[in-house]
Amino acid sequence: MDYVDDIIDEIELGGNTNGVWIITNNSDKNNNDKRNDLVIIQQSQQMRMNAIKNSMITNIENETHYVKISDLCTFIPENTKLRPVNTEEMKKGKFKFYTGLTTIRCDEADHSSESIIVSMKVPKIYYTSKEFGCSKDTLVLQQKPDNFYKINLKYLYCYLKTNTNLLKNGYKSIDETKKFSLKRLDKEFLKNLEIPVLSENKQNKIIAEYDSLIQLKNNTDKKITEQKKKLFDMVKSSCDAHHM
Repeated sequence: MDYVDDIIDEIELGGNTNGVWIITNNSDKNNNDKRNDLVIIQQSQQMRMNAIKNSMITNIENETHYVKISDLCTFIPENTKLRPVNTEEMKKGKFKFYTGLTTIRCDEADHSSESIIVSMKVPKIYYTSKEFGCSKDTLVLQQKPDNFYKINLKYLYCYLKTNTNLLKNGYKSIDETKKFSLKRLDKEFLKNLEIPVLSENKQNKIIAEYDSLIQLKNNTDKKITEQKKKLFDMVKSSCDAHHM
């Protein structure tokens, strides 16, 4: 997996499918069974996801050696380019382009090395080993060459991604005199953030568990989407039959 864009969220089971959750002819047993299937899938997969996350946390908590991110990574100078501006490029460009809030596309890459991209505006973090572009509202972290600690950059990403509260503490108000002020990531805060350095084997194990977690989430989302569609089709068919 070259990059993972989605934050690990609990799977939310919508109570509404395209505005149709209503069964007018007394809720067929099959319809209720389908809804129950959705809940069972959600609960079963959530338990497995929680088990994987707990395993990742246990591996980390058993270590006590912490190192500052600035000792592990090089902070690439901020990009001053304001592209892309072309709507077609933003939709169909060759490369991913990371902004402070979301991702779009671009035709010209800024970086080609494995990187972590951190938003300066909101607690969002990305990982990629592909060529990409980025705006001035992001920070790009790359592994220091010949690093003494032999940190795996994707392990660092997994750690930050599953501990987003650490990042949230680094977003400070731009104007402290105002009650409501925009926040921005304090670069020095991120540099001084300490990360548990594990053995190479344990880093690889956590990466594998994280990838497994993401795959599980994707599979679960797919199953729930399929079940929702089946339920929607059954409800629609039931409603159509009722009004004939």
